[in-house]
Order: sequence, then C-alpha cells, then structure tokens
Amino acid sequence: MKVIERKPVPIYEVTCPECQSKIEYKKSEVHFTGYINCPVCGLSIWASTIKPKGYDLDKVEEEEK
Repeated sequence: MKVIERKPVPIYEVTCPECQSKIEYKKSEVHFTGYINCPVCGLSIWASTIKPKGYDLDKVEEEEK
C-alpha cells in the first residue's frame, strides 16, 4: 500500500462519567457498537465521532521530516 497524499487524523475527546478522566481517541479506536472502554476504570462509554476536538498534526509533520 502506498500513501499518495497524507491528511491529519481527527481526534475526539470524551470525559468518563465514572472516574472523570478525559480520554482522547481516534475513530479507528471506537468499537463497531460506538463505544470505547475507559482505560482508567474500564467503564464502557459512548464515543461520538461527529465533531472532532482537533487533528493529529504532529505525527504527519514528524513523518514528513
């Protein structure tokens, strides 16, 4: 596979209702049911992939150097 044009990856954020941890995630990390597991307490959390918090620009810039 060859990347012809690299674009930044959208990053989403959610706050765990159980432990109040803020979690950043990519759409590819969301289970097909629409949930992720909190890495701190293990609670299953609805993970929206509609409005990104930002974009992962650092990895793109590092790989181009």
